[in-house]
Amino acid sequence: MDFWNTIGFIASALSAATYIPETIKAVKSRHLRDVAWGMLYLTFSSSTLWIIFAIRFNIIPIILSSSINLILSSGLIFLKYTFEQKNKKTAAAIANFTPGEISPPATPPKDYELKAIEEVD
Repeated sequence: MDFWNTIGFIASALSAATYIPETIKAVKSRHLRDVAWGMLYLTFSSSTLWIIFAIRFNIIPIILSSSINLILSSGLIFLKYTFEQKNKKTAAAIANFTPGEISPPATPPKDYELKAIEEVD
């Protein structure tokens, strides 16, 4: 492997690694509120076009890095959609909540309270 191919593989590895921290953070935090849909779609589209270009000219480093970016951006799109749907359901449940839906806790028998007081003395 010559010098320029080595540079290409190093660049592709670094390029592919750019979305790994965001993906890990998304899985741990269970939200992607700070990530714009436009950025995800642009990354998905550009990675797809880079793959097509690299296949045409047989540029292996670009094929590899763009494939990894495509997979990671697809995963982030899926996670963002999933988390937003979950948040919508939670918000709807909170908005439709009425206090009467929850029954009050059962009160303990009267003698239970007396025993508890006697044990404290």
